[in-house]
Amino acid sequence: MSAQVQHRLEAIASFSSEQRLVVECLAGQGTAPDRLQTLLRQGADWDSLCRIAISHAVAPLVYHQLKKLDQSPALESEIAPLRHAYFHSLKRNLLLTSELVGLVALFEQAKVLAVPLKGPVFARQLYEDVGLRVIGDLDFLVPQNDVLRVSQILLENGYKACHRFTRRQESALLRHHGALVFVSPGNTVVDIHWRFEPRRMGLKLDPDQVFSRTVTQKFEGHT
Repeated sequence: MSAQVQHRLEAIASFSSEQRLVVECLAGQGTAPDRLQTLLRQGADWDSLCRIAISHAVAPLVYHQLKKLDQSPALESEIAPLRHAYFHSLKRNLLLTSELVGLVALFEQAKVLAVPLKGPVFARQLYEDVGLRVIGDLDFLVPQNDVLRVSQILLENGYKACHRFTRRQESALLRHHGALVFVSPGNTVVDIHWRFEPRRMGLKLDPDQVFSRTVTQKFEGHT
């Protein structure tokens, strides 16, 4: 057993019962229901568990898993903060989904390839229920040659750039960095990426490999 694996096992062994319960909930389909039931029978400090799940942005997933195992009114009352977090996430993500669909339509109309990253699309593919993933913003990957064109499209449609650059600064940004940030009229943050990491980082992930493997799928009734 490697030292790294040993360290992880020791860390898990030191977890509180609430931390272990959160971890088991996150394991999803890979978790044996009887293991979760055993942890539930041992009891938990529900205030502590809710704080842990919310602070790590996994409250919707934990709520979903606990409700599958125990639908009693007593548990529902104990995990009310998780329920509130789930419905808040669902409401926000539906709004983000609507905005994502609108942006995709704008980019398609301009014949710009813009690949949604993470966000609502990933949540729908991974969980089916878009509310189970806490989403902070919308991310798109675009070819570097189209970054300024995409920026102009967003500005023309009411989005504001978080930073203003001179032409010289724009040129340096495109060469050495990887993203521009915009904010919609409704305060949604939209990140436009043309690479996955700044050039100064040693890790190199080629965006062209993503573009070459993109596929068209139906999402929320749109293609």
